[in-house]
Amino acid sequence: MVGIMTEKEILISILNRLPDEVSFSKIKDEFEVLSALQEAGADIDAGRTKTHEEVKSLFKSWVAN
Repeated sequence: MVGIMTEKEILISILNRLPDEVSFSKIKDEFEVLSALQEAGADIDAGRTKTHEEVKSLFKSWVAN
């Protein structure tokens, strides 16, 4: 199959590259990272981002308080 992988295919691909002795905890960690990356990609696509300067300004306001 050529093109975009389904979510199931992505998960199977991740499982196949992990060692046979992998723990459920490690599998969960891998899936959580993938989920966070997909969420970040959706945020980028939707324009829910901040510039570097905006983040620096926010950070300064958090540190000051």
